[in-house]
Amino acid sequence: MRQALLVLGLICVATTTFAQTPTPVASTAQTEAAKVEPVVTPAANTQSEPGVPTRTRALVGIALKNTLTPGDEVGNSIKPSFIWKWRSKTADTRDRFAFAYGLNSYGTEFSTPFGGQDLPTGDLRLRPVMVGADYKMPRGKWQYSVGLQAGWAINSIEDTDFYRNLVRDATGNDDLYVDARNSFVWAPKAKATYDINRRFMLQFDGAYFVANPELIRRIGGVESRSSFKADALIVKAGILFGIF
Repeated sequence: MRQALLVLGLICVATTTFAQTPTPVASTAQTEAAKVEPVVTPAANTQSEPGVPTRTRALVGIALKNTLTPGDEVGNSIKPSFIWKWRSKTADTRDRFAFAYGLNSYGTEFSTPFGGQDLPTGDLRLRPVMVGADYKMPRGKWQYSVGLQAGWAINSIEDTDFYRNLVRDATGNDDLYVDARNSFVWAPKAKATYDINRRFMLQFDGAYFVANPELIRRIGGVESRSSFKADALIVKAGILFGIF
């Protein structure tokens, strides 16, 4: 009986001790960490995306220039011409208005009345310096533009020896003066360019110049003045090479 009570007492003590032993509980941080799935980080891309190709900014070249003067003295000439262009390093693909400028030069022969007939007097040379605006329309490698420019033409008269000798022989008077005043000039323009690559470019352009300079003529102290229609249609086609 005593042994049975002793065994029962040991069983009770063991049961109580097991019930009081704390069950290990995972911490909140450990629980959250267990829920987080491993994230696989992709390998870094070591190759950078290719940038926008840059172009040469200053270009020079040569073109064939056709000058038609439908004014008072109709003429037509075709000759080589130096051309140049300045552009941005990267192409702008937007249709847009842009500032424009022009440095040009052309000439036309003119005649003046003398002795009841018109005598070839010389070559009127006009050098317009103009500013204005263009509307540019890029289309792939092509770029089209139309615009209007206006400015001032610096004028001079050259090759008057033939006229001077005729007047001297006819009048015996050596007092001969022929000149042209500087004048206002304006021109509508159109242009098309084609980028062959970052250095080479084709260019086609045309413009109609409107100018009416005043001519001054003096023979033997008698001076006369008259306006001269010095309009010109100029068409050019050429190729340019980028130098930097």
